[in-house]
Amino acid sequence: MTSWAESFTHAATWQLKTELAYWKAKAKSLEYENEVLHNVIRENSMQFKHSAGKRASESEDEDEHNVEETYEDAYADEQTYPDEQEVYKTEDNDDLEVSEEFVNFLRENAKYREDARQERERYKAKEAKENIVEEIEAGPSKPKDKTEELKELYGDNWMKIAAIENYVQSNFINESDICQPMYWPNIPFNFNFS
Repeated sequence: MTSWAESFTHAATWQLKTELAYWKAKAKSLEYENEVLHNVIRENSMQFKHSAGKRASESEDEDEHNVEETYEDAYADEQTYPDEQEVYKTEDNDDLEVSEEFVNFLRENAKYREDARQERERYKAKEAKENIVEEIEAGPSKPKDKTEELKELYGDNWMKIAAIENYVQSNFINESDICQPMYWPNIPFNFNFS
């Protein structure tokens, strides 16, 4: 194997290993974040179920006016969030503080992403519609006449220059067929041997 091929193989192997390590680390961090968010959601749903069950038993004993107030209280509790510095335990017994600001940030971030996705879809649909209209209005395109193009470029001597271009092109094709050159590598040389 040539030194170029060895260097290329070494670089490609290194790149694959680096990408694999990066995505493994990314997956672990997302797994941990997912676990924390599940704990937050679980705690919030338990608090809501407990408060809703408590209100349901109390509302049976009260009159109609108090029932309406209980409904308003239950509705207000639907939007309660964990205390400012509530601490949740993970499986590794590490303490993690999740503030209300962080939970609100995650909600706003999700809303922003959804809005951005919908905006992109609207933009793509609008752009596709405009492209279709432009194609319909434009009609079929005329095939370009090579002689007219050459006359515009070269003026009165267009025949002479076109003949020279054809000669050079056919000569290049003949030489390529005879020599059958190899393709040049698509990576740059590194002449720094330090």
